Amino acid sequence: MAGGGLDAWRKAVDTVAALEPRRIVESHQNKDLDDDAARLVRETRQYLDDAEDGLADRDTPEAYFHAMLDRYPRPPRRDRPVGRRAGPLSGA
Repeated sequence: MAGGGLDAWRKAVDTVAALEPRRIVESHQNKDLDDDAARLVRETRQYLDDAEDGLADRDTPEAYFHAMLDRYPRPPRRDRPVGRRAGPLSGA
């Protein structure tokens, strides 16, 4: 990937992990989860691994997009009916 791609993200995660934080507050955090840094670093690494696998296994951007939504479904929002996907490929 251009510009470092997922390797650049992994390096950034490693940099944060090396600081040994106890908490990380994400801007898009699930309000039902805590700020535990170890969990967030672990989950971010897993997400990057899943993204890399998804990119390798899918032939189109749309297939990748839907595979990632299947793996990481969006939580329901009050302004969006449950089961409806809003995003760049959904037309919503």
